[in-house]
This record gives sequence, C-alpha cells and structure tokens, in this order.
Amino acid sequence: MKKKKIIALVLVLVIVIACAAGGLYWYFTKDSGEAVPAQEGDFYADIPYSQYLIGTSPTDEKIYDIRDYGADANAELNTEAINKAIDDCAAKGGGIVLVSEGAYCSGTINLKSNVTLCISEGASIVASHYLSDYSGALIKAENAENIKITGPGKICGEGEYFVTAPKKSPLLEPLEVSDVRTMKSEYRARIRFGIEGRPDALVWLRGCEDVTVDNIVLENSMNWTLKLDRCDNVRVMNMVINNNRHVANTDGIDIVGSNKVKVDHCFISTGDDGIVIKNGRDENPRAMSDIKITDCEVITCTNAFKIGTETYSDISDVTIEDCKASLPDIYPGSVSGVSIESADGSVVSNITVRNLETDQVTCPVFIRLCNRNMFDDDAKDMAGKIENVVIENVTSKNAELPMIISGVKDNGEVNYIENVTMKNINVTYRESEENIVWRPFIPEYASTYPENWRFKDVPAYGLWARHVDTLVLENVNVTPRTANEREKFVYDDVLNLSDK
Repeated sequence: MKKKKIIALVLVLVIVIACAAGGLYWYFTKDSGEAVPAQEGDFYADIPYSQYLIGTSPTDEKIYDIRDYGADANAELNTEAINKAIDDCAAKGGGIVLVSEGAYCSGTINLKSNVTLCISEGASIVASHYLSDYSGALIKAENAENIKITGPGKICGEGEYFVTAPKKSPLLEPLEVSDVRTMKSEYRARIRFGIEGRPDALVWLRGCEDVTVDNIVLENSMNWTLKLDRCDNVRVMNMVINNNRHVANTDGIDIVGSNKVKVDHCFISTGDDGIVIKNGRDENPRAMSDIKITDCEVITCTNAFKIGTETYSDISDVTIEDCKASLPDIYPGSVSGVSIESADGSVVSNITVRNLETDQVTCPVFIRLCNRNMFDDDAKDMAGKIENVVIENVTSKNAELPMIISGVKDNGEVNYIENVTMKNINVTYRESEENIVWRPFIPEYASTYPENWRFKDVPAYGLWARHVDTLVLENVNVTPRTANEREKFVYDDVLNLSDK
C-alpha cells in the first residue's frame, strides 16, 4: 500500500514539474503575446502632425505597387509580397515601392539599394504580432546605398504586443514634494518592460550609405524606433515618432557608429531617449563625427538629447541647435534636457548645444565622465575624455534638479572633464516642497550607469561641478523654489574657473 502511495506521489511530482517546465518553456518561447492595452497618459494626445509632415509622395520614378505582387490589406501577412516588390525594384535598377490604400500586416521587410519605400497618406505597414516573423526589425536594410523611406503614411510597431504590464498607471498629477528618490521609483513603476525575443528595432539600417528618411510617421515601436547603425551620409527630416511613453527602450533615433548625419525638423514623443548618439563596440570599431541635430522637439520620460551611454569609440563634432524638450502632461518630468557622457573609454569632444528650450525636465544639463567599461575591454579599462563643450542660450522652466558636470576619481587617479563653457543659461524651478537628504560627501559612482538621478541630492541648486579643468560660466541664472536651502553653485575640485 505504501509502495502504491509513493508511486502515486512520484507521478504527481513528475506531472507538476513537467507542467512547470512546460509553462516556463512556453513563456520563453511563445511566439505571440497578448496586448497590454494603452492607458491615459501613455501616448501624447496632441501630436502636431501637420507641422512636421511636409511634402508629398514622390512620383518621378518607376513605381512598383505591392498589390501587384499579391499584397492585400485584408491578408493575414504581406511579408512575402512586399519583399518581392522590393527585390524586383532593386533588380531593375531601382524606383519606388508603393504602399497605398490600407494597412498591411508584415514581418521583416528587407530594403535594398536604390529603392524608395513610399507609404502614401492614409496607408500603413503594421507589425505582425508573431516573433517568428522577424529578423531583427520590421523594416531592415543592410549594406545598402541610396535608400529612402518616405510617406506621409505610417510604420506601426504594435508595441503593446511585445511588453509586460506596468505596475502602475501613468501619473497625471505632479508630485507634491520634489524628491529625486521618489521620482526614480515612480518612473520605474510605470515602465512596460519588453518580452523575451522582441524585435531590436522598428526600423534598422545597418552599414548603409546615402540614406534619407523623410515625411514619415513611426508609431508605437516595440523597441528602438529608428536605428542608424554604422551608416554614412544620412538625412532624417520632417518625421514624427509617436510611441507609448512607458515602453522600455523605445529610443526615438539612435545614431550608432554613424558619420555625416543630419537630423532636422522632427517631432518625437517616446518612452526612452529622444535622439541619442552612441558608439558601442563592434567587430570594426570606428570613430563618429559630423552630426547635426536641428529644429527638433522631443517629449520623453528620460533624456531628450543624449550622447551615450555606450561610448567605446570616439565621438566628435556634434551640434544640437534650436531644439525643445518637454514632458507636458505626465509626471515626474523628463530625466534630462541634454546629457553628454563618456562611460566606456571614448573621447567625446567638440560638442555644441545652442538655443535649447526645456519645460518640465528635471535636470536641464548633465555632463558625466566615468569608467563603467561595459564591454570589459582591458584596452578601455580607464576613463575616456570629455573636452571642448559649449552650452549656450538655454531656457529651462519647471526644473527639479541642479545641472551637474562631473568627472571621476577612479583608483586614485582624477579624470577631469576639460574646457566647458556655459553661457546665457536661465533655469526656473517648479514650485513645490522639496525633500533634500544631506550627505557629507557624494560618492564617485565610478563604474555605475551614468545618470543625473544616480547622484541623488547634491549640495547646489543651480550647478554642481566636480573634477573639471577649465570651466567658464557667463550669465548663468537659476531661480530656485521657495523651499530651497542650498547654495546656487558648488564646486569640488574645479580648476581654472571663470564665473562672470
């Protein structure tokens, strides 16, 4: 009798273990998730499409209509038909692959040299909900030249099918007490983290040359939105990005290892960094230079304009001009207006930020040199450099935190940020109570992820600078909240200071 009970117990345990293992296997290999519906505050309600979508669909080239290759807006999947149209267009010397009159569900579309993908007004390419339909991205091009993506239609990522549910609904009212620790926890509680295996990007262009993205809407991305990866001679203009502002990793435009890039007149509403310049370790590392960002407006929960965080190879000659950053309707405010970082050994130099307006951005300016070395490269096991930075004509309303410029002391060696000029800066704090936790010293955080919230409370309300060699301040004005008890400027190991 006992033997039968033991056998029965063993069988039950085997079934339980098998079911648990099967459940885990299903979770990590499931091909399609259920949608996690958007809530009020996830998407920005007032996207100014008419101000940014300028121009009409091109008509001066040979047209390859995807419907002639079997595409049907009522079909379950149109991947094969769209790729056939692109292949035929490329084989015959190039032209326009036209998407019109409807929403076409698709998996990965491979764009080829000399092809313009044109999505006409009212038409869209819509992401499949099945992971097996993807190879990296919805729209992808590799080692192509003379390619263009244009509209004014949409590329839709169906992001809600590739995320987990957030812990909390969007926060629609400001915090009564300003506290950097609460800001961080409240922000993280609303993140929709990505499921295992989601596509890397909505649009991923790698190793391409002579690229144009113009007059197009990128919407509801499941991950990075527009990834310009090791591309040269790129023009991105008149574009709207409209993402769920709580989906993790939905950077707007990622300029990665690319050179001669111009981003002009774009509106971006997204959950992660708006326009970010980064340079990770690749099989053939190369420096980046000649990047211009002009007349762009970014709404984001994180950093509007950012250099970093991946900074393995050098980045130089970057201009950010005539831009705006805000978070007008959800809280807490954006993490930063502009962040300039070197964390993995890169030399970041000759950076100009000019004519920047921010509203409800917690920290207007953050400049950080540290030694994270995320790639564990012995050759990069030292801090890089940040040098020759000019920040001028910045107006910031409803700020929460001071501006921060910090080099790093690591293993007994001081690595200075060098030659920073800040001119004509006007910052006004959001009026509220504040909770400041005073500390006798601020840790170096030498090898941790660089972010202004990481420093928690610093002893200044205007600017806190540490480990900086040659800092010029001219007409830097900061109006604190009424509850303020901190000094305006605090300097720690700042050499060659000019404060006018």
